[in-house]
Amino acid sequence: MAAPRLRLLGIRVPRTLGEPEIALFSLLTEQHGDAAHGRYNALVRRIVAFQRAALVVSPYYSLALGNSRIAAPPAVTAAASDVV
Repeated sequence: MAAPRLRLLGIRVPRTLGEPEIALFSLLTEQHGDAAHGRYNALVRRIVAFQRAALVVSPYYSLALGNSRIAAPPAVTAAASDVV
């Protein structure tokens, strides 16, 4: 869920099979029962906050905003097609 943007910012994120959102929600349901939805939303808010903070301090800030004049790091070039 967060991997494409994190890769765009130059953060290495391993590729996964399946759907990480569903796997996370399943784990939260096992551990927290009816509170899983709230826990899931809290984690999503935290990852979004982290992405925004990383964007501000990233040397690829302009790239993430669509400025193509800045070269992307090598890891980003291969993952750019994953960006939604």
